[in-house]
Amino acid sequence: MRVVDALVRHPTVHDGSLSVGEARAFFLDDHVHMVLIVDGGRLVTALERDDLDTTFADEGPASLAGSLRHRTIAAEASLAQALDAMRRSGRRRLAVTTHDGVLLGLLCLKADGLGFCTDEGVASRKGARFSERHQTRSSPGSIAEPAARLPSET
Repeated sequence: MRVVDALVRHPTVHDGSLSVGEARAFFLDDHVHMVLIVDGGRLVTALERDDLDTTFADEGPASLAGSLRHRTIAAEASLAQALDAMRRSGRRRLAVTTHDGVLLGLLCLKADGLGFCTDEGVASRKGARFSERHQTRSSPGSIAEPAARLPSET
């Protein structure tokens, strides 16, 4: 399998007007591991929590704080290559781009390390979090969507 077969095709993206303070606010959600900033469809930078240290003022542009180095992968790369890169770097997210930097999606390794997130699973979690915030009673859980499985490691 290739990366393009397992990516989340509709990740949340931001434009260059995103401030450091706004990016910090997105990272308050523990499900957010990477903030993607695009311009005209091209990935400008990929932010991680540690990028937003105290040297950056809240009102400054978040696009200056991130990096693309070791945070992107080609859509044609194998999932085994992607998994290896993620494990070596300790990252669970890689932005997926074309050779000329157009953002295609986000490769998201699940917390258990046994598969990759899907658009359906991400949407389901967002809906569940929204419901939890807006209900006074808890409701029964739902069955998770199947995710893309990891390639064989043999």
